[in-house]
This record gives sequence, structure tokens and C-alpha cells, in this order.
Amino acid sequence: MDTTLLSLYLKTATQSLHDRVEEKMNAKKIFTPFYTVEDYKQLIWQNYLFFSHFEEAVFNSFSPPLRTALQLPLRKKLPYLVADLEVLGLTASGTASYTDTCSEATAMGILYVMEGSTLGGNVIKKRLTSLPAFTDIYFNFFGCYQENTGPFWTQFKEVLDTRFTTDQYEEVYRGAVKAYDYMAAH
Repeated sequence: MDTTLLSLYLKTATQSLHDRVEEKMNAKKIFTPFYTVEDYKQLIWQNYLFFSHFEEAVFNSFSPPLRTALQLPLRKKLPYLVADLEVLGLTASGTASYTDTCSEATAMGILYVMEGSTLGGNVIKKRLTSLPAFTDIYFNFFGCYQENTGPFWTQFKEVLDTRFTTDQYEEVYRGAVKAYDYMAAH
């Protein structure tokens, strides 16, 4: 029996997918002096498409005990993305929501990608606030957890690592793949 923690399994198993999405989103450019507000608008738009597609269906897939353990109401990010779009002069428009039935394990894999984007968002926010073009921009989405980003990630990993059995790892993995594939395609 594999005793690898699910969080470590997902990190290793999805690394190439994560890298593909970062490349599509032009993440390396963020760490150059050439990243622009237009680049940032595209990044926020891509995240908006992703969260508007999955967030409601994923959150509704969890049982009440898992919702409580994850503190789901505190993890909603779509309102932050809508606020960022408005600040950037963009309009949030309807997208096709995820309509497949989603097991808790699949939902957890998708949530793994959602929560990972928040963790990475701290690094993005720190970098962009150092660029002169971003001095007047408030980072609602990338700063949504503020000083609680680390503790929220730790709590998420604890739930991930303790609530799912090794026979569910592949289903959680497939959920993460579904999320990464969606991000790579939009």
C-alpha cells in the first residue's frame, strides 16, 4: 500500500500540468520588468473563467462535514475576481458552468488547483506590487486570504491528506487533471 500523502502525490503527479498552465498564462513574464497591466488583465480573466466554471459545482459537491472542515464559505474566490475585473475596466460575463455530477474526491482534485492558485497568488501579488505600473491596483483575488494564506493552505492539505483514502487518490487526481485541462484550454 502506498503511504505517500495525497498532497505530495498530487504535487508530483500534476507537475507537468501545472507547468503547462503556467506557460499558457505567461507566468515567467511576471518576473520580468516587461509584465504589463494588459498581461495582468488577461491573467485575471483566465482565472475568472476557471472559477466561474467550477466554483459553485465543486463547493456543492462536498458533504456538510467536509464543508465545515474546509471552511468553504471562506474559500469562495469568484467575488474577488469579479471585483478585480471591475477595477480593471472589464465586465464579468456569463460562462458555461460545470454541470457534470462531481464526487467529493473529484471536487477535491479541482479544489486542489483552486487553492494552489491562491497560494501562488501571494507570490504574484508581491512581485507585481513592486512594478510601477501596478501601484494603483488593488489585488482582490491574489490577496484574498492575506496573512492567512499559509494557514489556509496548511488546513486544506490536512483535510486532503486525512479525509481521502489511497483508493481515492486516482479520482482526486482526475479532478485535478480536469481543472488543469480546463485552464490550459481557456
